[in-house]
Amino acid sequence: MTSTQTPLKVTQEKLPASQVGLEIEIPGATCQEVYDKVVAKVLRSTSVPGFRKGKVPRHILLQRVGIGNLKIAALEELVDTSIKAAIRQEDIPALGNLQLRSKFEDLIATFEPGQPLVISASVDVNPDVTLATYTGLVVEYEPAQPDPDYVSKTLAHHQNERATLLPVEDRPAQAGDVAVVDFRAVFADTEEPIENAQAEDFQLELTQGQFLPELIEGIVGMEVGQTKEINLTFPADYSDQDLVNQAAVFSVTLHELKEKELPPLDDDFAQEISEFKTLAELEAFLNSRQAENVEKTTRTNQEAALLNQLVENLTVELPEVMVQQEVNYILSRTLSRLKSQGLDVGNNIPEEILDSLRQQARPEAIAQLKRTLALGYVAKQEKISPDPEAIQQRIAELNASMQDRRLDQSRLKDVVESEILEELTVNWLLEKSELKIAAPKLDSEATPEVLEEPPAATATVEISATPVDSQSGDEADSESSPAPKEGSRKRKKPNPSPVADS
Repeated sequence: MTSTQTPLKVTQEKLPASQVGLEIEIPGATCQEVYDKVVAKVLRSTSVPGFRKGKVPRHILLQRVGIGNLKIAALEELVDTSIKAAIRQEDIPALGNLQLRSKFEDLIATFEPGQPLVISASVDVNPDVTLATYTGLVVEYEPAQPDPDYVSKTLAHHQNERATLLPVEDRPAQAGDVAVVDFRAVFADTEEPIENAQAEDFQLELTQGQFLPELIEGIVGMEVGQTKEINLTFPADYSDQDLVNQAAVFSVTLHELKEKELPPLDDDFAQEISEFKTLAELEAFLNSRQAENVEKTTRTNQEAALLNQLVENLTVELPEVMVQQEVNYILSRTLSRLKSQGLDVGNNIPEEILDSLRQQARPEAIAQLKRTLALGYVAKQEKISPDPEAIQQRIAELNASMQDRRLDQSRLKDVVESEILEELTVNWLLEKSELKIAAPKLDSEATPEVLEEPPAATATVEISATPVDSQSGDEADSESSPAPKEGSRKRKKPNPSPVADS
């Protein structure tokens, strides 16, 4: 405010959604001072024919500009500076979202320079957090289940990647063959061509999951040189949603047929795809890696179950500004991930798409905030704090792993400290809780979680003997660990975006 010596009379009121209402009485002297300041500014900047700029008589200026307009300008400055001054004076832990609750039209009608003015405002503040209980929790979790065929499926995948294609001429197409075909598709009802549904010399593996299932089934049994019409319906999970459940007719010509000759599973094969000298050593490593991932996933499920139960005991009203900040963080993280995957998301995303993405991110943002606030409450109550040496060690590790990026060390320290504090608090809570394996669900309720073989996107990478824990989080997860169950705590790995210097 302009008159910093004159204190404001402020009355506070607790409002819903972690807001504080403020009734602020602005002294008459301050109102006069701000009004005079606005008039002086207008005098200096207004030109009137017959007068030099800055030399316009006050009464002529008032006639030309209008007293009403001067009052509006003075009132706008008074409202803005007075709300901020009241927050500083009362030491209110404001998060943002400052709003004028009084109607501006009413203030204009009552505002008189030299007379006191009362305005009402609100501001978001840090929420009050309470937990009914957080010790002695009985936590039921689902342990991860190993896939008994993990090793054989992993090796089979690498065999398939290194298969030799041999031409086939004396038999029809079989499942597992590689076919070279031309195809074009039309809608079954109108016979109009389907956009982007035609190709020549298209190499297609006749394996379920590689392409449209009914098309694969239709090609099996065809002879080289044969043309065939195949009727199908685009499945529900088809990438182009406009074609889902649409009936189509594919005209397919089979030009070439090849079968795969797999390399033998022996020590030479193990040496080709890994650092191990024997197949037995490689199989032992794969079994060990799966056991580690089962243990990690089980731990993740324990944490998820614990945090879900903890949040159930939480009482908090989240301020909207806090939710919006978390939504924007999630959105920024999503866009950064898409860019890192090579997708050109650009900087000119339509606002309607951004709004849709924000709405989709909102439930996750609220859940994450509740988990963070609950853990923060426990850490404060139990005086849990990270070891400074552990913080410095992790910072050093991150700096070493990201030597090609300049990192904001202050922000990096905050992220690391928060991450370690959450880890310590979760460990403390698990020690104070009773962990119980949940009763198996019926087949109609859920399918047991099974660790799967590496997906096709990562299986082409050579198998490495590097321990899983030394891999990056994303790489380790994609290799053989399933996604954490809903409600799991997403640890805030220091993202280059929030800590990298611009």
